[in-house]
Amino acid sequence: GGAEGQRRGVRQRPGAAVTDRAAVGRRSRNKGAAFERLVVNMIKGAWPDVDVRRGKQSHLADEPDVVVTAADVRGDLWIECQHANAPSPASKMDQARRDSERADDTPLSETRVPVVVWRRTGARAILATTSLTILVWLIHGDMRAGAGDVLVTVDLADLLSALAVPVPG
Repeated sequence: GGAEGQRRGVRQRPGAAVTDRAAVGRRSRNKGAAFERLVVNMIKGAWPDVDVRRGKQSHLADEPDVVVTAADVRGDLWIECQHANAPSPASKMDQARRDSERADDTPLSETRVPVVVWRRTGARAILATTSLTILVWLIHGDMRAGAGDVLVTVDLADLLSALAVPVPG
């Protein structure tokens, strides 16, 4: 703000939008981190006996945004988060698949289940996107032929509730 911003050559009026690229990037990272903490707390609330934490943030894809291990589901959840004006869950799902397959030397289990948790800026709903095949497998333990690789989006609270029941078979 104020004198500090003027020294760097950035003019700001009180209440004006931030135009400094570093400040915009910092605000975006803070918004992302706050959303990841919210997701961690939602999962902990639904599954109190599960190990859930934010992933170590780096430019490498060693861990997802949110790490869920020892889950009473069929594998560790590889959760990528996005809180944006124009979220792109399909491209984040591509990233989650790619990163979860590439992270062979991490402490996560052999089964990594890619899920994208996202929210549009200003919206109340927090949504989860994954493939139909994975969703059916998570809930029913059945890799149904023909389910394909179609992406489905459900409310995160509903998904957590559905997965909180004992996993069949």
